[in-house]
Amino acid sequence: MVKTLINKGIDKGKTLLQGRQESIASAAFIMMVLIAVTKVVGLAKIHIFARIFGASTELDIFWAAFTIPDIIFNVIVLGSVNAALIPLFAEALRSGTSPLSKIFSDVTRVVAVLSVLLGVIVFVFARPFAEMITMGGFAGFDSADFGPAETAQMAVLMRIMVISPIVLGVSSVVTAALQVHKRFLVPALAPLFYNVGIIIGAVVFASWMGRGVVGLAWGVVFGTFLHLLVQLPLMSSLDLNISIFDRINVRSIFKVGRLALPRVFSLVGEQISILVNTFIAIGLGSGALSAFRFASSIYLLPVQLLGSTIAQAALPTLSIEYQESEQLTLLDKGKTKRDLRPFTAVFSKTLQQLLFLMLPAFVFFVVLRLPIVRLVLGAGAFDWTDTVMTAWALALFGLAMLMHGVVALVVRAFFAMQDTVVPVIVSLVSLIVNILGSIFLTNFFSHYYDWRPLVESIIARTAPVPAEFLATLATWITTRNSSPAAVGGLALSAGLALMVEAVLLLFVLNKRIRVISWKLFWQPVLKKLFVSWVMFMVMYSMYKFWNFKLDTSTVVSIISLFTVVGGVGLATYIAGSLIVDVSEVTFFVQVVQKGLRRIRSVLGGGGRFEIHALPSEAPEE
Repeated sequence: MVKTLINKGIDKGKTLLQGRQESIASAAFIMMVLIAVTKVVGLAKIHIFARIFGASTELDIFWAAFTIPDIIFNVIVLGSVNAALIPLFAEALRSGTSPLSKIFSDVTRVVAVLSVLLGVIVFVFARPFAEMITMGGFAGFDSADFGPAETAQMAVLMRIMVISPIVLGVSSVVTAALQVHKRFLVPALAPLFYNVGIIIGAVVFASWMGRGVVGLAWGVVFGTFLHLLVQLPLMSSLDLNISIFDRINVRSIFKVGRLALPRVFSLVGEQISILVNTFIAIGLGSGALSAFRFASSIYLLPVQLLGSTIAQAALPTLSIEYQESEQLTLLDKGKTKRDLRPFTAVFSKTLQQLLFLMLPAFVFFVVLRLPIVRLVLGAGAFDWTDTVMTAWALALFGLAMLMHGVVALVVRAFFAMQDTVVPVIVSLVSLIVNILGSIFLTNFFSHYYDWRPLVESIIARTAPVPAEFLATLATWITTRNSSPAAVGGLALSAGLALMVEAVLLLFVLNKRIRVISWKLFWQPVLKKLFVSWVMFMVMYSMYKFWNFKLDTSTVVSIISLFTVVGGVGLATYIAGSLIVDVSEVTFFVQVVQKGLRRIRSVLGGGGRFEIHALPSEAPEE
């Protein structure tokens, strides 16, 4: 009896993992659970990093060494997977499994060869790359904490982790092929295994075996192999073979390159921005780069779960509405202007839904930054100084959190119109803003203890603005001081760059299709901003009272503070939205109700619905 039940369980597990996920009732629910679990495991990973290393020079070396291998993966692989591989694989599959297997084999070999060649270059020139990252005096910053010993260790870590983009490159091509076959669960498991591998590296190699950040680097490599290995059995069962000695179809490879090129250019800009931020953070003192990366990982959680998901989900509908408007125009010869009202309605509705979710998330992270950082990271070597520095960066990431989702949606509106050029051009403008902002704003915040009393007195109107204020301000943004608050300049600069990108993209889109109007844009946005402001004032007042009047030194009191203040803030936001008639409240209540019914259906074993491919992403760092 028991053996029969076990065998049935194994058979059901195989069916769930290897079957097509368009007719399995529980598949969509499990996919959502896997994404959420992956993000939670990602937070557990950075918690372990913080517990073992704190925000320290040693961990800074690891993050800096990770930058170059990560750039290789993001530029060579991630751009091509999103922009070219899945459409090309889908086209090949329509002709049969054999053509797909052929192009899959060709692309995998080319990606592997390119990754190996770049990896060899990084391996040979790891020391010069490390010296470039730690060069003293970049943009006026002094990387005094990074001497010859630290540079040599960074080169060692870089040589270890250069294995990562080679393995991840092959694994990402496998992911694209599996998704085209409508097998989504196993590819969704791959990032989870990647994070688990890194956690094993941190706990076993770095901590128990005492290898420090060298063990952490080997953990990254171990995680990349798990990312690939978990997908190999399903790949083999689908007859996706890699024929090493077969002749490569050069035409198909060139087609991949042509389709991927605009996206690759865009990613190059993003990676340059990350590299410059690494250069600057290295010169901000011990632990600054780690604090920046910790804050970045936390702020990206709501962005990836809410903003990016909503934007990606809107892409198919936006594409269909735009294509249908084009077809109707072609059919009706008398038409001089296409009807894009359905496209506009979908875009506007999605934008308002996104803002409805991201605005309260923004308020949460700004008001409760210290409890959030303390709960997620506060243990072991991660002390109060590290907490304050990371929380400061997290608060200034608030603008980036809000703008990130908006940019993701508007970019996909351009993709729906088959325009990849405008997003690339605008992203280059954003890159310039981010680089200049990173330099000048880190300067400004490095004088935090000089300018803060003056700014507070001006806000309180207890002192007039001195005549020399502008000259002093010019000094603050062009010279360096030693405040640890300087790292916040990197976070605020990212937000300003994304805001410029969002404004420019919306401006160009509105010139083509009128998406900004009082009824569809400004009125609902102003309502949400008002309700968010009320939410902020309520939460901030409660937080200050709690912080000054009650004990916040224990985990229980921090959890209580977060739960009570956050709960009251959420209730305020929902109540305020109902009062001022924010329509998204009703919509999301219906979504929650449907979700609960879906969960009951899954637990009860009934119901059928289809799920679609998820966007390919880089594994969480």
